[in-house]
Amino acid sequence: MAVKPAVLSSEGLHPRDRRPDRSLVNLAMGIMTQAIRDLISPQKKLDKDWQEWQADAQHWFDSNEMDTGSFRWVCEVLEVNPEGLRAWVSGLKNLDRKQKKATILSLIRLTYLRPNRNLEEAR
Repeated sequence: MAVKPAVLSSEGLHPRDRRPDRSLVNLAMGIMTQAIRDLISPQKKLDKDWQEWQADAQHWFDSNEMDTGSFRWVCEVLEVNPEGLRAWVSGLKNLDRKQKKATILSLIRLTYLRPNRNLEEAR
């Protein structure tokens, strides 16, 4: 008796014909928030490798890859213009320490503390 191979089908992680699931949006926001945090306000006191994390975050923002978790993938899930987001993040580097901290806290609140909020309301 021969065993037939199973056929798997998938709509993909983010089907184009409908909005992404809230958990996927939360994941994308978490990835973006951490990258922004690593770029503009690395934890220098806690992490000896903060310069490497900062360089990795910059590389992530500059990348045009479309792999899951990449900058462009995050932008697609969040329905955000990649170039607009890059310009906004670039401007964050000029903020003072207090403003950077406030920006990061706002992103964290947006990502984790308001689970029922629609992304459109956040824009």
